Amino acid sequence: MTEPEDDWPQEVIPNSDILFMRVHRNFVEDGELQPNAFRDQGAGMSTNWQKYCVTAEEARRRATKNPQNNGVVRLGVGPIRNIPLTVEHTPDWALEDRSHADVIGQKTAEVRMRLLDIAEWAIKLDDDNV
Repeated sequence: MTEPEDDWPQEVIPNSDILFMRVHRNFVEDGELQPNAFRDQGAGMSTNWQKYCVTAEEARRRATKNPQNNGVVRLGVGPIRNIPLTVEHTPDWALEDRSHADVIGQKTAEVRMRLLDIAEWAIKLDDDNV
């Protein structure tokens, strides 16, 4: 039997590509994304590569509990690497998530502010769903 990892090899993510990141409503204040939304969960900051997670709504639905409590931001891979942080494709077979990618590196206050500067809302949480 073939190992699942053989079916989903780790790929190099081009600088021109986009990552989606879910943002729980706890990291939004008065409709504004807060810098503490950019944090590691395990090996790095968890995101979804647009190559395999085509829409922001698809990324939102990947939330394990209450997807409606999450907005989604869009981050360019090149700008992330310019911070400088590392972007690695880390498919997660257990979650059946070929799109999973980690943003690796220290998330200092300065780094979080730089991530905030490059993040764009793809699905914004507003007063009705915060």
